[in-house]
Amino acid sequence: MKKTPRALLLAAVAAILSAAAAAQEPADAAGAHARGLAAFSAGDDAEALEWFRLAARQGDTQASDDLKRLRVGMTHGEIAEGQRLAAGLDARPAR
Repeated sequence: MKKTPRALLLAAVAAILSAAAAAQEPADAAGAHARGLAAFSAGDDAEALEWFRLAARQGDTQASDDLKRLRVGMTHGEIAEGQRLAAGLDARPAR
């Protein structure tokens, strides 16, 4: 399937956001939610799950809603991968 110019632009923006986010780990729920949105836009549902889960645990209600919607379309393997990634975040020291 051929990607539309809009889809290509969204993918490019997501890649830029993802690279920028990787350079600096978010210290708050809003930052974690933003990384989840960037990962979702890039098509990485497991990483999006990881960041939405972290943001939701920090009290971001929108991230909690996004997490619920995302899980509906994911396979058990994708959910397990997102949980594995999130466990790595849980083990990091707090800033």
